[in-house]
Amino acid sequence: MIAKVAPIFLLAAAVVSAQPYRPAFHFTPEKNWMNDPNGLVFYEGEYHLHYQYNPFGEHWGHMTWGHAVSSDLVHWQHLPYALTEGDGVMIFSGNAVIDWNNTSGFGQNGQPPMVAIYTGFRESDQRQYQCLAYSNDRARSWVKYSGNPVMDLGMTEFRDPRAQWYEPAHCWVITTALSAEHKVRIYHSPDLKHWTEVSDFGPAGSTAGVWECPDFFELPVDGDAHHKKWVLMVSISGGAPAGQSGIQYFVGDFDGSHFVADADSVFAPTAPVVPAGRMLADFEGADYGAWQATGTAFGSGPAPGAFPGQNPVAGYRGHGLVNTFLNGDGSTGTLTSPAFTVTNDYINFLIGAGSHAGVTCMNLLVDGQIVRTATGHDNELLTWDSWDVHALRNRTARIQIVDEDTGGWGHINVDDIMLADAPARPSAQPALWVDQGADFYAATSYSEMPKGDHRRVFIGWLNHWPDGLPGVTWRGSMSIPRVLTLRQTPAGVRLFQAPIAELKSLRLPARPLSAANHAPLEFALDVQPGQNFKFNGKTFAAPASARHLQVFIDTSSVEVFVNDGESVYTDLTFPPAAAPAVECPDSSGVQKMEVWPLQSIWK
Repeated sequence: MIAKVAPIFLLAAAVVSAQPYRPAFHFTPEKNWMNDPNGLVFYEGEYHLHYQYNPFGEHWGHMTWGHAVSSDLVHWQHLPYALTEGDGVMIFSGNAVIDWNNTSGFGQNGQPPMVAIYTGFRESDQRQYQCLAYSNDRARSWVKYSGNPVMDLGMTEFRDPRAQWYEPAHCWVITTALSAEHKVRIYHSPDLKHWTEVSDFGPAGSTAGVWECPDFFELPVDGDAHHKKWVLMVSISGGAPAGQSGIQYFVGDFDGSHFVADADSVFAPTAPVVPAGRMLADFEGADYGAWQATGTAFGSGPAPGAFPGQNPVAGYRGHGLVNTFLNGDGSTGTLTSPAFTVTNDYINFLIGAGSHAGVTCMNLLVDGQIVRTATGHDNELLTWDSWDVHALRNRTARIQIVDEDTGGWGHINVDDIMLADAPARPSAQPALWVDQGADFYAATSYSEMPKGDHRRVFIGWLNHWPDGLPGVTWRGSMSIPRVLTLRQTPAGVRLFQAPIAELKSLRLPARPLSAANHAPLEFALDVQPGQNFKFNGKTFAAPASARHLQVFIDTSSVEVFVNDGESVYTDLTFPPAAAPAVECPDSSGVQKMEVWPLQSIWK
C-alpha cells in the first residue's frame, strides 16, 4: 500500500502572523492535531521528522504519520503524510531506521531501505500490535509490509517499538512498552520481521501512569569513549514533577539482552498516608444511592474500572469508582451528594483524570457556593488529595462532581471521599526526570545522524495544548531539538541537555532586554538561587542550585536550561498580546545578561 496523499507546503509568514500563538521557531503542523514525534532519522542530507497526526481535526483521532524534512534541524518543509490509517487500523508511534545491510530484504537496486517500525491500533477490539513499512525513495512513499503484524501479543496496551542495530550481537534490538504493566520488553530480530523476546525491565521508578514511548541508547560519560553507559527513557502519563505527564530515565548497563539500572538511578517509593475517618462515599454500590446525577456522563451507577477506549484506570479502592468516560470524553453532567455536616478538619479523597479547573472537577458547596475545588492531573491514576475545612466545621455542605468538558481529558475519576482529622498524602515515587516542566513528553532521538556527527539529538512533544485559543487552527508543537550527554555527578551519572548549536543561526544582533522584551527571544544570564522570574507571564523560580540560565521564549512556550542543562523546564504559555517576555521583580541578582531576538523559521 502506497501512502502519498497530502500536498507539500511551507508555512507562510502571513499565516503565522495572523495566529498570535503560532510558534516562531518550534515545529508545528499547518493545521489539526499533532502529538508524539516518530521516525526520527537522517538520510541523504535530510533530517526526517514524522509525528502522530490527525488529518481531519484538532483533537486526537485517525492517527497517521505526518512528515517533514530539514537540512539543519531548524527550518522544516512539510511533506505528504507518510503512513495513513486504513482497514480500521490507526498508525501509532514508533521509529524509523536505515537498514544498511538490507537484513529485511526490503531494499532495491543495492540501496538500503528506510524501515518504519510502528504500532498498529485496531479500533474494533482496541488491540495494539507491531508492524513494519518501508520506503525506497527517501520516505516520499511507503509500502506497508504484507506480513504485518510482526508481533502480536493479543494485548490492548503493547506499543511504541524502537529498533536499533546492535553490532556486538549482529542483530536488531527492539524495545517496546507493556504500558499497563510498567515494563519495557526487549526483543532480538535478525531482519526486523521475526522477533524473539529476551527480557523485561520494570516495574521501576515511577509507576504513577502508563509507560509509553521508550527510547534506549548508549552514551559516553563525560565524553570518555572508554566509559559508556546505556540510558532508558520512558514517558509516563502521570506523576511527573509538575503533577502531570513526563519522562523518567534510568542509567545502567546492557549486555545485549538485559538492561540493569544503576542503583543510584532507582529509588524506593513511599506509601500513601490515609488517616482513618468517616466515609462519605466509597462508590461500591450498584447505583449512586442518594446522590443525584444529571446529564449522561455518570450513568446509572459507579464504574467497575476503565471503559472501552480508555487507558487503564488505577489507584481507586475496592471495586467501583466515579468515572465519567462512560461514553468517551463527549458526555457531560454532574453528580451531587446529599447534604452532610462538616464534622472534621479535612475532607480526603481520591481523584484523577482531567485537570480542567471548573469543568472536570470536584467541588465542595456551602450555601450553594463553591468553597473548595480539586481536579485530576490529566492521567488515569487516582491519587490522594485533601481539603482543609476546619473553618467550615459544623456547616452543612454538599459535594458536586462536575464533567462539563468534551475535549481531551474531558472526564473525571473520583473515589473514597471521607471526613478525617488529618490530611491524606499521596504516595511518592522518586525518579530521575528528563524535564521538570509540565509540557515535555514522548521524546525520542534520531536513529541516524550525519557521518561524523556523534551527537544524540532528541525532540519532544509540548503536549498540554488547551481548547479554545483564539486564532489557533492546530494543536501541538515540538520542542527545540536538544543534545543529550552523560556526566558524572556526586549523585551518580546523570543526563544533561543542551539546545542544538544550529539554533544560533536564528539569532539577530544582541540587544538590551528593554529593547527586545518580546517573543521570540533567547537570553542567557547568571542568577542567584531562588530568584523569581515571569516568562511569558508564567512564574519561574530558579532552583536552589541555579547559577546560570539559558532561556528560549517563543510565542506560546518557554524552555529553561539550568546550569548548562543540569535540569530543564519546559512549559506552554499563552500570554495576552503585548505581554513582556521576561519580568524580573528583583533584578539585583541578575548578572551578565545576553539577549538575542530570534528570527522565525517560517517563510
